[in-house]
Amino acid sequence: MEHSIFISYKRKSISTASLLHYRLTVEGYSAFFDIEDMNPGVFDTQIYQYIDDAIDIIMLIDKGSLDGWKPYDKDGNPIEEYKEDWFYKEISYAVAKNKNIVPILVDNCDMVSDSDLPADVRSITGLEACHFSHYHCDDSISQLISKGFLNSKSEKKLDTSPSVFKIYSNMDCSVYSGNQLVCNVVGNSEDPFYWYIKRKGEYRLRCVNRKDKRLLIDKTIDVNEEKIVDIRFKTSSLSKYMISGLYVIIGSIITLIISYLSLNMFDHESGVMASMVEQHTLGTQTQNEKATSSTFEEALGVLDSIGEQEFESQTPSIIIY
Repeated sequence: MEHSIFISYKRKSISTASLLHYRLTVEGYSAFFDIEDMNPGVFDTQIYQYIDDAIDIIMLIDKGSLDGWKPYDKDGNPIEEYKEDWFYKEISYAVAKNKNIVPILVDNCDMVSDSDLPADVRSITGLEACHFSHYHCDDSISQLISKGFLNSKSEKKLDTSPSVFKIYSNMDCSVYSGNQLVCNVVGNSEDPFYWYIKRKGEYRLRCVNRKDKRLLIDKTIDVNEEKIVDIRFKTSSLSKYMISGLYVIIGSIITLIISYLSLNMFDHESGVMASMVEQHTLGTQTQNEKATSSTFEEALGVLDSIGEQEFESQTPSIIIY
């Protein structure tokens, strides 16, 4: 099946890609999303064929999505690892085919400078970008459609929302339906993966985390229903106790450090205060001694003066005839 829109993204943006695919489907657009639309066969051939068939290429750019595209290292030496990045392969192929590329900057992400990109894709920095916010999803979709970013036409807006599973998990994991990979879910993410369902019925999901722990979840969904799938892997009690113990140890260390610093500051301040008091006391004593000495000298002078006067008054006059 041909799709007029091709969604290109890094795996870190898979939740945004699934949400965008779901919302565009509701608006009546036919959008290619690899998780949903890939068939058995040669991967490269299918991807390039879907790009050939598409009118618009949506390029999802998250923070760090283009970090691996730098053509030179910090010393200016050429590097070519980016050529193995499928995100780069899709966009460079679309540029070469003169497709309408629509950069979408996710959650206040900035476009990189053209010097940080290979020469064959630098033209994307000059394109007008659409901004997408998870917190203002409706407004973001409205701007994408109403402001002429897309050349594709909506076939018919759905009267009701299609059925969809909103998948969350407490750990990074892969989710399968049968042998087909449904999605890779980021653990503890606030943004779910939107799995658009084309038929009602029962679904068995096989969930595998990075430690190869497995869960089987059975879900039933009806037409036009939105259902949450909350994947919860058990964490070992030992790990919980170790983490709790670690928090206690860290808290004790921080308390000791604060006490030590406070004691040193108190000792230092006490020493400074004692030194100041001692200096003040010595200065006061010196001033008192000087004042006492001066007063004593003045007193002696007064006494001498009085003594002389008394001596003169008491000494008999000598009369010579």
